[in-house]
Amino acid sequence: MSTNQAPAVSQSADPDRQEWVAAMAKHAKYEAFRHRMHNFVTNMETMRESLQINSRIAGSDTDAGRGMAALSQQMLEKTDRIKKGFTKLDGLYADIGRRKPLIEAHLEPGASSDDEPSAQIRVASDLLNGFARGIDVMDRMWDSLMACSRRAQMYLNMARNQGR
Repeated sequence: MSTNQAPAVSQSADPDRQEWVAAMAKHAKYEAFRHRMHNFVTNMETMRESLQINSRIAGSDTDAGRGMAALSQQMLEKTDRIKKGFTKLDGLYADIGRRKPLIEAHLEPGASSDDEPSAQIRVASDLLNGFARGIDVMDRMWDSLMACSRRAQMYLNMARNQGR
């Protein structure tokens, strides 16, 4: 690299700014994850309703009917747990959003250097680390719900083929 070229990525010497940029990257990652998971849960609710209908059609006296009813109940419990997890994570997400203007004002060039915004950044960073743990739990819940989805798809395909 010649001496008159700027580095490809500028690095701030301010550790608060670096910490905040990293925190906002986690914040954006959560937003994308939340939308993806919300759409998935909505699809699971539709699939669960289809399982309930096909369970009634198959009859509670058949293995398929009982299996679909049990799977529908399992999916209901798992989606409820995921929704409760999102409620908790959304509260943290909103708290970060409320802190954002204060922190970003502190990080502007020429801003005062009082300790309050630095403390706010640490709190926000701690909240976002809690996000990371919460998202890991949500990922595992998603994997479990995906397994239910595959089983539900098998039952629904079986019910569709029996109707032909």
